[in-house]
Amino acid sequence: DGLVLAPDNAQLRSLRAGVYTQWLAALDRAPNTPPEVTLGVLERGLVAEPANPTLLLRLWALSEVTGPKAAEAQALLRKHLAAGRNPAVVHFILGTAAWQEGKADEARLHLEQAYKAGPKLPVIGNNLAWVLA
Repeated sequence: DGLVLAPDNAQLRSLRAGVYTQWLAALDRAPNTPPEVTLGVLERGLVAEPANPTLLLRLWALSEVTGPKAAEAQALLRKHLAAGRNPAVVHFILGTAAWQEGKADEARLHLEQAYKAGPKLPVIGNNLAWVLA
């Protein structure tokens, strides 16, 4: 992993995030891609380049699931969380969704857990700070 040798190399981080972005696009075209695979790729991409706008928009889209599919999506996320899959991303999504539903205590709990699992993802710290404020 090149980031081990050059952790502050912005160009390498950007290129790596681009690979994850393309990987996500390929997963979107593949039928029956397990959601945990998509979440894992998304999380790794955000670790590579936490401020990547494409990846952040993708993460935000997952957190804004509404309508009849919202309960199904959240149940699936909770299942992945129980299995220990991508806890930072899943807690972030659940916390953001709880905040949008007016459930401040639940949002804080999820975002605190997300921050513990993924302290390198600034969007998590940002949302946690917003909820705490």
